[in-house]
Amino acid sequence: MSPTVGSVLDVAVYSDTTADESVDGVEGFNFRALSGGITPEDRRRIREELLHRVHPTWNHDHDELAHPPTCAHLRHGDRHYLARGHSTGLTLSGRSGNLITQVVVTDGVAGFGGFCPAQLYAAAGWTLAETPSGDLEPWPVPVSVRDDFGAAALQAMFTDDPWAVRVLRSTSPCSRRPAARSRAGWCSSIATSTS
Repeated sequence: MSPTVGSVLDVAVYSDTTADESVDGVEGFNFRALSGGITPEDRRRIREELLHRVHPTWNHDHDELAHPPTCAHLRHGDRHYLARGHSTGLTLSGRSGNLITQVVVTDGVAGFGGFCPAQLYAAAGWTLAETPSGDLEPWPVPVSVRDDFGAAALQAMFTDDPWAVRVLRSTSPCSRRPAARSRAGWCSSIATSTS
């Protein structure tokens, strides 16, 4: 399926920031970078529901940097949010618990360009290798995805991999029709059909 011509994904990046790096000029955990289509309501939802968090059962004996990256898909009305994040170590003040979360936002599943949300994790711009600050350009919807992010490959992982079957199914109700509001991660990202 080819992407909708001219489709773009608005982008937000959240992490510990200096006042100069923050889009609001406020030091601490805040938005470091935003594209123009991110609304105040989007920012609230991102803060409340989509940030990377270390799972409470993660033993204190584990290195926080070894915590698995997180992902989430949230649908609220026609607005869709797809987040990815990971722990980055110490905050600017020297405490543990720093993170980076990057979120793409679009109106309606058509904004994903014919891909199911989970496939967008293969987008070239989504590396989390850098933490930009300031104004961001929206991302063009990718025109293709890697083979390992093809719909058949993701569905096979979801149904055939023992870990995915045990963990992902237990964290979310999966159906071909996602709930109106879901923070289900991979499960709803795969199940959300754009066809």
